[in-house]
Amino acid sequence: SRSEWSHVSRWQEFDFTHEKLTLHCHLRRPLQAVGSVGMSARRMPLMFFLHSSSGDPVADLFPMGDKWLDDDRACPEPLFVLCPKCPDNYFWHLRGNSWAEEGGYWHTDSRGFHSWVADFAVEMEEALIALLHHVLQRVLVDRQRIFLTGVSMGGQACWQLAS
Repeated sequence: SRSEWSHVSRWQEFDFTHEKLTLHCHLRRPLQAVGSVGMSARRMPLMFFLHSSSGDPVADLFPMGDKWLDDDRACPEPLFVLCPKCPDNYFWHLRGNSWAEEGGYWHTDSRGFHSWVADFAVEMEEALIALLHHVLQRVLVDRQRIFLTGVSMGGQACWQLAS
């Protein structure tokens, strides 16, 4: 099946900097929140997605496109989607470039699982929380329905961020 994408204007790209750490971000606005004329005053949920080591947050979450989010049967309620990109010199909450194997090392446990071992990056945790507050000040998000999710490297970061 082919990829189906919503209109490009639904996605906003921006850089967010907190304490010298810059995150390149993608924010998808639901149809009900696009444009200023007739803009909905209703607060909507937010999905905060942390990507895998693929390095492409939008394609990681939407490999077949994002158009299904506009289908009431697939997604009965409109929502915002926030996808920051992890800088190359981090592994979300860990410092170092795992691809170049700089600043840490790969460890293989007795079961064959691989994990990146490096110093904890408290500055990343602070930047992600600051990013969330930044977005909450600018869009109508239902603060009772913020969903943190991620895959692989991003899933590990979700556990760390939530703890």
